[in-house]
Amino acid sequence: MIVLDGGGRVLHWNAWLARRAGVEFEQASGRTLREIFGRALDNSLEHAVAQALDHGMSSVLSPRLHVPPMPLYRDARDRADGRRMHQLTSVKAMGLERAARQCVVQVMDMTASVVRERELVAQAQALRETTEELRSAEARVRHLAFHDALTGLPNRALFHDRLERQCEQARRQKGRFAVMIVDLDRFKSVNDSLGHTAGDELIRTMAERLQGCLRGSDTAARLGGDEFAVLQTDLADVAGAEVLAGKIATALCGPVVLAGATIQPGASIGVSIFGVDTEDPKVLVNHADRAMYHAKREARGGWRLYSPSLEAAPAHREALERGLRRALRDRHLAVHYQPQVSLRSHRLLALEALVRWMPPDGAVIYPGDFVPMAEETGLITELGDFVLDEVCRACHDWDSGVQRMPGVAVNLSPKQFRDPHLVDKLLRAQKSLGGRDGCRLELELTEGVLVEDVDRAAAILDVLSGHGISLVIDDFGAGYSSLGYLRRFPVRKLKIDKSFIQELRQDCNDAVIANAVIGLGHSLGHIVIAEGVETANQADLLKALGCDGVQGYFFGRPMPIGDVRRMAAGVSPLFRDPADRRSA
Repeated sequence: MIVLDGGGRVLHWNAWLARRAGVEFEQASGRTLREIFGRALDNSLEHAVAQALDHGMSSVLSPRLHVPPMPLYRDARDRADGRRMHQLTSVKAMGLERAARQCVVQVMDMTASVVRERELVAQAQALRETTEELRSAEARVRHLAFHDALTGLPNRALFHDRLERQCEQARRQKGRFAVMIVDLDRFKSVNDSLGHTAGDELIRTMAERLQGCLRGSDTAARLGGDEFAVLQTDLADVAGAEVLAGKIATALCGPVVLAGATIQPGASIGVSIFGVDTEDPKVLVNHADRAMYHAKREARGGWRLYSPSLEAAPAHREALERGLRRALRDRHLAVHYQPQVSLRSHRLLALEALVRWMPPDGAVIYPGDFVPMAEETGLITELGDFVLDEVCRACHDWDSGVQRMPGVAVNLSPKQFRDPHLVDKLLRAQKSLGGRDGCRLELELTEGVLVEDVDRAAAILDVLSGHGISLVIDDFGAGYSSLGYLRRFPVRKLKIDKSFIQELRQDCNDAVIANAVIGLGHSLGHIVIAEGVETANQADLLKALGCDGVQGYFFGRPMPIGDVRRMAAGVSPLFRDPADRRSA
């Protein structure tokens, strides 16, 4: 504190200011501030003192939090402890009459208050930032709780929540909507052959395609793994659900490039309708799931509407399983052989062994009606063993006077290929057939079986190849179209999938694909066989394209081994030139 008389001279100078300014009271007494501090005196302070003495005006020179602080004098900015001092300087006039008026100058150290204020401001800012982070984190947690991390789609919990709300709304408005279960086909093969990174990329791609098929009011969700669900709202009629299911099936089957390989994905779709099938949300999902299961069994890459008739399928399946077990026990099965014929020499190249179920009191049951069930129940292993035994028996019964029995191809399903005893069984069969010098055993595998576990498949096939058992790629072109396995596996034959043969014409895309497969197979040293040849025109065109051999009803249906022997002996006109058979 400083007290100045009417002339601005120091009357009082306290000890704090003496320490702060380094000027003792004896040195300051009777002198003006300008005389004490000279040019270092702050002009605004000197002006405020004059205003107080001359006009009785009081003022505050340095407002709180003023930065930089306004010191008593210009070159004294730090406190004695070396820290910057934040100060509040006030000038007050004392006395009404000019002659008796005095002036009091107060300097207050506000450092602690300012620091505290700044700390509070900083804390408030930090609190705001923390609050924003918490809000953002809460939003992320809320999103993750109800959305799939990989695709960003609603997850199972959010889908069922929306489904229940949609059910409530549809009941009030007497409306309809559709629930669809979408399951990707052969997804495990992608993970096993190309890795989980490629599998994740496929899931993201399929999710984007699925969303692209929907309106803004519809919902697409990922239920887990390779399974998705769709909620189609505001459905006018059942046909609208059929249109969307077909649109989704088409969108999801487009080619995808993953890890340098082009694959042909697909999905099986089941559809149920609120207000037609049921009004219970859980039952709706179960119905759609059951319809999807049937779509997958019938033809991958398709869709199916739920109908009450599907409820009878489990009972039929159980009866079918019981019947097949009895047929295996009682040997009510037979193996028929379909010939593969050379297009150049019209001679027998090989036979494909095809199992038939021969109920003693009913019509023949064909593989498409019971092999999928056998695969699911595990009976496929016993069924495969039966086929191998019958092939060996046929070889032993082959008439030595006829040309040597050609190679016989047996089909292996994914479950059979995973059989730990597979190699031993096949080697025993090959030995029984006469080894390298006798009938050669051929294994027909689809591309999907090979890519399920590439390393294991390569190891098995290398062992089998070393014992004269050759590999045939069945349904080539209809699977994943990854050409890497053609180099890695000991492939002997490629069989062009019959879907490319059915509409074969000189100017169609199927002819282009068939020509490309034939050229590829020949460049790799493989024999190329076309499946499903039923007309002379197809045979002629394939011959012109350079295809090695054909298999199909035009050259012979699957038949007992005795019929094959008669054909091979020349009794049958099977091997006449196709041109001579058109009138037959």
